Amino acid sequence: MTTPKAELFPIELTTDRSLLKDVLRALLHTILFHRVFTNIRPMEVEALDTSYPAIDDPEIERAVEDKLRAFARHLDTTGLDTAQILVSFFEKRTKSTWFSKAEEHVCWEEWPIAITCVRPRDERDQAYLKQAASAQLRKLLAGIVHTVETHREHVPAITTNEGNPFPYQITIPTVNVSWGSMLKRIITDSAPQTM
Repeated sequence: MTTPKAELFPIELTTDRSLLKDVLRALLHTILFHRVFTNIRPMEVEALDTSYPAIDDPEIERAVEDKLRAFARHLDTTGLDTAQILVSFFEKRTKSTWFSKAEEHVCWEEWPIAITCVRPRDERDQAYLKQAASAQLRKLLAGIVHTVETHREHVPAITTNEGNPFPYQITIPTVNVSWGSMLKRIITDSAPQTM
């Protein structure tokens, strides 16, 4: 039996580094709100003058906040302005072997979020970037809602009554940074700025 390929719903985001956690938090919570198929307590949250749905659950909140901190550390330690975070959803399947049965997790949907951080030059630029991030966030949230409403055929059937039938995982894919690319970034970053 061949494993079907996971559906991909890529998101691209450009934002001021200081707004990154707020924007990313809104995207992660919105995706989880629409893909965690269990009894939930919904709540409305606001970021950058934009409301978004979230699940009122301490475990989900902790998972999102842990990944936001890890993602910020990843950006700080690598010195990169671009990175990716990935939300994956899995179906639990029983896999039979000759002498036993084992549970396997098969990925059926992935949301790769590609992020580019920019740094404002001055207060005016910072205000512009905040306004742009707010507009972009509204557009991305509407895109997530449109995607989950129009792409349903790949969602596996729910076959259990216990907890969330589809486990999820939020990961930060790492990129191997070579010495050459690090030196190039150091030289480029230390070059004088021309006005």
